[in-house]
Amino acid sequence: MEKDKTGARLLKDKPRINNSTIDRKYLSSLSSNTLGKEYSRFLDSLHTSPDARPNVKYIDDPNHLYVMQRYRETHDFTHIVLNMRTNMVGEVVVKYFEGIQLGLPMCVAAAIFGGVRLKSKNRQNLLDEYLPWAIAQACNSKLLISVDWENHWETPLPILRKQLGLMETPELGSLT
Repeated sequence: MEKDKTGARLLKDKPRINNSTIDRKYLSSLSSNTLGKEYSRFLDSLHTSPDARPNVKYIDDPNHLYVMQRYRETHDFTHIVLNMRTNMVGEVVVKYFEGIQLGLPMCVAAAIFGGVRLKSKNRQNLLDEYLPWAIAQACNSKLLISVDWENHWETPLPILRKQLGLMETPELGSLT
């Protein structure tokens, strides 16, 4: 994060994404296919809020603590820009992406063990299509932890994905 201009600013300012910092009513009023509107829909569809994730504890370094908190608070945006559902396949793909980008062992472990739990057909699709795609995306796109999502509410998702260097998502079809 420190090597990225926006990431360095985030580390300095330490903005949070929670119910007190975002206006859900405003986000729901935005045009379809903007980050803000899709984030609002995402939260509504899961009957959740940005405050649903607990605060990070047990990390002494303030920057490391913030990075982990930011990771928790921005995980949903990764689902949105990768166009991954919150089913097992989508979660596994997102965890592989996050594990590669962030180097977090917990993400890699969740991806591996989550992948093992998939039905045979879904596991094969993961290995043949989604994993190679996730690896390419994670290696070739902007580091998503360094994105100032709060400044992109009105940005249409196709434009945002292009700015982030993300390619079109493979079709998930009937995967569950």
